[in-house]
Amino acid sequence: MNEPIAVMADIHGNLPAFLAIKEDLQKRGIERVIVAGDMISDCPDSDEVLTQVRLSDWIVIKGNREQYFIDHCAGLLDHWTHARQMSALMWTFDKLSRKNRAYIRTLADQKSIEIDGLSIRITHGSPDSLSELLYPDKEKERFGEVMDSIEEKLLICGHSHNQWFVEGKGKWALNPGSAGVHFNKGEGAQYALLRISRERPSAELISVPYSLKDLEKRFHESGLYRASPHWSRSIIESLKEGENLSLLMIDYALNLMEKEGIKDALTIPDHIWDRAGEEFLRNRG
Repeated sequence: MNEPIAVMADIHGNLPAFLAIKEDLQKRGIERVIVAGDMISDCPDSDEVLTQVRLSDWIVIKGNREQYFIDHCAGLLDHWTHARQMSALMWTFDKLSRKNRAYIRTLADQKSIEIDGLSIRITHGSPDSLSELLYPDKEKERFGEVMDSIEEKLLICGHSHNQWFVEGKGKWALNPGSAGVHFNKGEGAQYALLRISRERPSAELISVPYSLKDLEKRFHESGLYRASPHWSRSIIESLKEGENLSLLMIDYALNLMEKEGIKDALTIPDHIWDRAGEEFLRNRG
């Protein structure tokens, strides 16, 4: 059997989690690494995470968060600039170094590679979209369509923040989970070890413990919590509770918009966003 390959995705600027995974890889003697996008946003240290990824010799693609940055720089998301809903993203973009901004623009949407005789497609969401969520259990028909559409034997994806490895029809698919915003009740930063033997893959799904207190401290020290309090708190509580509270908070805000008869808004109005953050998170507490 050849040397394992570490696979991670969705680091989202969580430096303590990222460093915990790197330490685990060092202990295991793992040098080959694949990163399936979304290195930035949500947590405070996107620039440092991206710097370490950029200086590595890893195989890296972009995710939807990196694409948001590209679109923002192109003037396609100007309506996000002053919306409180998007304040965490705007804060993150502002903190990125010139070198990291340039690096993001070099990243491919997806890659088709061969490792140890196995053909692999690497994407963030799906081969059709950076933002598509793939669920082999809940959306079997769509998942089957995606697998039939690729020539490669292994599909690596992220985006859903769910860890899984499945086989079917002579092909395999792997989601390593989320390294940085994982919904496993604080069990740790998620990644996978991919092993290839006789052109057949197997995967070990791993969670590495680290200090959520250290991460929460970074939210406050960095200024991200002050810049975007509702989003920051939703991320912290999501990690603790093991549930995507950020998405539920957005749904709560959309319901408030509907009650007020607000339609066709490009972003959630600030007064709705503030009310949703205060009410939803207070009720969860």
